[in-house]
Amino acid sequence: MPIFIKDFKWCDSLQNVVVSIPLKGIPASKVDIVLTSEYLKVSFSPYIFECFFYQPISEDQSTCVADSGIMQVTATKMEQIAWPQLMIDNAEDKSVTREIRDRSMVRLAERLQAAESAAKAGHRANEQLSLKEQMKLEDADRARIEAAKQAERDSAMRELEEFRLRQERLRQDAKRVFREEIAAEESAAIEQEEKGVKSFAADESSEEETRQVEQLTQSNRKQPISVESVLGVREPGRIGVSFTARVFPTPERESQKALEEEWLRKQAERRRQADATAEPGDAAADDLSDRERDPVWLRDKGNRLFASGNFLAAINAYSHAISLKSEMHSLYSNRAACHLRLGNYFKAMEDASKALELLQPPVEQNRLARVRAHCRRAAALCGLGANAKAVIELREAARLQPENAEIAEDLRRTEAAAAKDEEEHDGDGLDDVDD
Repeated sequence: MPIFIKDFKWCDSLQNVVVSIPLKGIPASKVDIVLTSEYLKVSFSPYIFECFFYQPISEDQSTCVADSGIMQVTATKMEQIAWPQLMIDNAEDKSVTREIRDRSMVRLAERLQAAESAAKAGHRANEQLSLKEQMKLEDADRARIEAAKQAERDSAMRELEEFRLRQERLRQDAKRVFREEIAAEESAAIEQEEKGVKSFAADESSEEETRQVEQLTQSNRKQPISVESVLGVREPGRIGVSFTARVFPTPERESQKALEEEWLRKQAERRRQADATAEPGDAAADDLSDRERDPVWLRDKGNRLFASGNFLAAINAYSHAISLKSEMHSLYSNRAACHLRLGNYFKAMEDASKALELLQPPVEQNRLARVRAHCRRAAALCGLGANAKAVIELREAARLQPENAEIAEDLRRTEAAAAKDEEEHDGDGLDDVDD
């Protein structure tokens, strides 16, 4: 049976009314307060205080302060007038007080529901803001990487052009030297013939024979000396060509050699880690069988659970495999597919991003795995309402696998959805930033 407090005090001004309630030695942390525009309830077992205000008050501007064993409630009046009394005239009428009490409880419940809705809306807005910030960081990283790649390409093209110009100059110099040697040999032959003609004309003293010799010299001067007559014809031969065995199905390229070697090194390291067992003395690991310590077996088990529709069990299998070997990109990619089925879009996007991070460097051997990771990150972004970002992921997947008709169809639908979103939000100022 509650005990109603009667030894309270109150005073008022034109703006406020102050009610002082003794706490009877009860700590302030155990006091419950209900305050609405027409009702005040202060309860601390076994005591209770109820007040049905004479005039409505502003509940948003009112305050409650506990000090020196006194709970002081300062209520701001809606109408600035002096009150002749604290409570309404019929405060003893139970039907009237019950109606005021019920009406106040309904209003209090509505206020609490509105506050909860506002908190949820703020949480959703913060999540969307964090997603946008994360997308901005990823875009900045992607632009930085692309700029670095472009700088490397430009540097390689400049070096190639400089090498080509050097080779061209060397060829021109070789041709010039060769022409000078040929001209020198021709001049020497002509001088030798002219000396022979002069000696022949002096001995015979015949103008006719001299004229014939000069004609013969002019005809020889007009005939050029061939390169074959000077350098000779090279003897035929055979050149043997051998080919180095390759792991990748594509031809070897000097520009991709470093990336391929890095990928093979990472794969070898991951295979070595997969063959290693748990450290001895680990009580948790000793309880596991050999198969349960094998991340490849756990991945295959998760794949079977996913195929049967048991997505939560598949997530557990993939997570346990990740704890054993965190460098397997397929574990993150497959777990992202499970999160997509369960509607966990944030987790799906994180796992797909981690898989793409592990699928580096980008080579032909991991091309299809990168396609799946891009598609799953795009699905997560669509689930979060970021259709424009999902278009970027699907375009990258279509570039890596242009023959896939399903990706092309998904890209078409996502582009249409992104265009619709842009039309709906056009001019609302949500995407504007301050200077």
